[in-house]
Amino acid sequence: MNQNLHYEIHEFKFGKLKYIYPVISRRLGGLSVGINLVNYCNWDCVYCDAPKTVNNESPPQKIDLELLEKELNEVLTLIITHKFKIKSKLKSITVAGNGEPTLCNEIGEVFKIIANARKKYSLSSDVKTLLITNGSRLEEEIIQNAIRILATINGEVWFKIDSIIESSIKRINRTRVNAANILNSIEVISRICNLYIQTCFFKFNNTLPSEAETCEYLIFLSSIKNFIKGVYLYTSSRKPFASEEDVRIEPASLEYLQELNSKILQLGIKSKFFK
Repeated sequence: MNQNLHYEIHEFKFGKLKYIYPVISRRLGGLSVGINLVNYCNWDCVYCDAPKTVNNESPPQKIDLELLEKELNEVLTLIITHKFKIKSKLKSITVAGNGEPTLCNEIGEVFKIIANARKKYSLSSDVKTLLITNGSRLEEEIIQNAIRILATINGEVWFKIDSIIESSIKRINRTRVNAANILNSIEVISRICNLYIQTCFFKFNNTLPSEAETCEYLIFLSSIKNFIKGVYLYTSSRKPFASEEDVRIEPASLEYLQELNSKILQLGIKSKFFK
């Protein structure tokens, strides 16, 4: 089993494991144990580098909870016993993967498995438990109940919002999202668990987001500042999985991210950016 990990390589598979994949995360600044629950997504983001099936109508996928727990314990044992050939510290157990994790109705059971593992390996508060989500099911009771469990295990929800303008959401995420629903989900989830917004800024066919679009984004952040713990800005770093001839995705410059980050900080919101 390959135990060499690197920031520039982000595989969603590890050996013969089905659900667990350790990676070096640039946004977390260290080792993250990823949990991949589903291999399909109900969004089709133009910059996404994850191999997956895009399917809006697939039923929630059932998972083998016993196998997931076995694999999680196997990888955590490797980490705790320093079997990986890396110096990075464990920063998180992250439920994300190459699909939308909340499409799994058993996600609450997954958080219970993580809770048991955190206790078994005496993981400290320095190790987060993260849910990275597009937010499409955050209004549903079954997902909110799962997030209540997440909140008890040093949990955070990272809510993807790449734009607040519906036409841009359709172009970037290739889905339809109602801005009112986004706001409602933020208000509800923020009362349950620590909530962060994560946004990808990039050049779309050699063009950065317009000044008007950026202004709307900042106005929106200002309106939700009392509900969120902070914002994470990043840019595209790998070739999109489903690249198309008429779509060219390029990273935004470090200077662009710095300037935008400064504007968010001026709103009184904690913010970090990652190249």
